[in-house]
Amino acid sequence: MRTAAYVHETDLPAEQVQPEVPHAALLAAVQELPERFRATAYLTDILGYSCQNAAEVIGVPVGTVKSRLDRARDQVRERLASEPSATCAAESVTKMY
Repeated sequence: MRTAAYVHETDLPAEQVQPEVPHAALLAAVQELPERFRATAYLTDILGYSCQNAAEVIGVPVGTVKSRLDRARDQVRERLASEPSATCAAESVTKMY
C-alpha cells in the first residue's frame, strides 16, 4: 500500500502555497458525495493512492477510478461554489485540481 507524502507549506515556494480551505466546508462537501465518488476521492486525494492502487482496492477498472475522481472533484467544486461562506474554498479547490 502506498501512503501519502506530506509536504509542509513552508517547504514550498510562496507561489505554490494554496489558500487555506475552510475544513468544515470541504469536509461537508466531501461527505455529501455518493459513496462511490467519496471512496475514490478519499483513497486518491486523501490517502495518496495511485489510480491503479485505488482500482485494486475498490475492485473496478482504472478508467472507472479516473472517471469517478473527476466527477467527485467537480461535485465538490460545485457544492463549495454554491455556498457563499465557502467561496474562497471553492477557488482553492479549483486551483488544487
